[in-house]
Amino acid sequence: MGKINSNKKIIIFIAMLIIIIVATVSVAINIILPNIKYNKAVDLMNSGYGDDACILFEELGAYKDSVTYLKKIQLKNARVGEYITFGKYEQDNDTSNGAEDIEWLVLEIKNDKALVVSRYGLDSKSYHDAWVNVTWETSSLRKWLNSEFIDTAFCEKDKELIPLSDVPAHGNPGYENGNAVNTPPGKLTQDKVFLLSAREAYKYFDSNEERRCKATEYAISKGCSNFSAKGNEWFTRTAGGSQQFVAMVNHVGAVAPGGLNVEKDIATVRPALWINLDF
Repeated sequence: MGKINSNKKIIIFIAMLIIIIVATVSVAINIILPNIKYNKAVDLMNSGYGDDACILFEELGAYKDSVTYLKKIQLKNARVGEYITFGKYEQDNDTSNGAEDIEWLVLEIKNDKALVVSRYGLDSKSYHDAWVNVTWETSSLRKWLNSEFIDTAFCEKDKELIPLSDVPAHGNPGYENGNAVNTPPGKLTQDKVFLLSAREAYKYFDSNEERRCKATEYAISKGCSNFSAKGNEWFTRTAGGSQQFVAMVNHVGAVAPGGLNVEKDIATVRPALWINLDF
């Protein structure tokens, strides 16, 4: 009887020892080692070794602020002409799999900020909700971009990286040759999200081919014109032949200065914004 009790004690002791070992290994794997790797990644990042830090943050996945730090390093490494991902928006028209990462083309880097424009036409909206004289300042599309769109596409930490920027009221380059009177462009605004002007569409893209833009499946489902492989029309913020029209880029990438009726929703919305890289 004493021997049996002794064996039971040994078995219990071994079981407890195994539990302790498993718990210790689990703590090491899930807490201690990731924390060591995380601290090393942060040290590398702060010491200027962004590429090495990226590797560790990618391995850590969703651990602590790894995703945020990884995103910030990738943004800091952005170069003009490259695509970056920032924010999320429905694009494949399948809401069951969640919103997709937004791809942005880097147009300019200036004063620790990057100017970007979406790679694709993300939505189909009218420039304004009525066919009246309107400028970028008073357009319903400006209001939508800086309220519903920005709240949908970006989390609070992302929005902290988007500064309020001066958005010039550029004249229409199609009417600056002396042959016609330029439509009054409105006033300078301050926005976080905006559209490129027609002048900027010429400045940042060297050809029609570079200006061509495809709409997402979601935007097509919302009613924008669909020209298949050729591309899709996208709005600028510049007044067209009159303030009842808005200049746009057509499906082959040419700037159409006369523009589209501001109430029509057949062109896509290609948002632009500045991203603060000084963090």
